[in-house]
Amino acid sequence: MVGFLCSRSRLLSAGLLFVSLSVLTGCGGGSGDKNGSVEGMVKIDGAPANSGTVAFKVGDTTVKGNIDPEGKYKVIGVPVGDADVTVVPATPQGGPAAPKKDMAAMKDMPAGPAVVSKPIPIPDKYKTAAGGLKFKVKGGQNKWDIDLTK
Repeated sequence: MVGFLCSRSRLLSAGLLFVSLSVLTGCGGGSGDKNGSVEGMVKIDGAPANSGTVAFKVGDTTVKGNIDPEGKYKVIGVPVGDADVTVVPATPQGGPAAPKKDMAAMKDMPAGPAVVSKPIPIPDKYKTAAGGLKFKVKGGQNKWDIDLTK
C-alpha cells in the first residue's frame, strides 16, 4: 500500500511540474506573438505630416492609428504578416452633428486624428493600397518611419 501511495505521489508531482513548466514557457512576448505594434514618423517630402491616419491591412483586418501634430503615429494590435499601408488626411471637423442617440455611444470612443489649422496635404496616391506602401509586421514592437513624396 505504501508503494502505491509513493508512486501516486510521484505521478502527481510530475504532473504538476509538467503543467507549471507548460504555463511558464507559454507566457511571454516571444516570436509567437500574433499581433504587434508599429510606431514612427510620417514625413511628406521631409516635413512631418501634422495630421491624418495610418492604416495597416493584413488579410481581412485593418488597424488604424492617428498622426499627431508632430508627425508621430502608433498603431496597436496589428496582425503579424505583410501589411498594405495607407495614409489618409484628417477629415475637417464640421458639418452636421451626430444624432443625440449616437452621441451617448460615442462618449467613450478615442479621439479622432488631430485637425490642425494648416494640415500638410497627404498625396492622394497613398490613400489606397495602390500607393505601394508595404510593411512586414513582426510580433512585439516595430518601428517604421514613413517617407512620402508628392
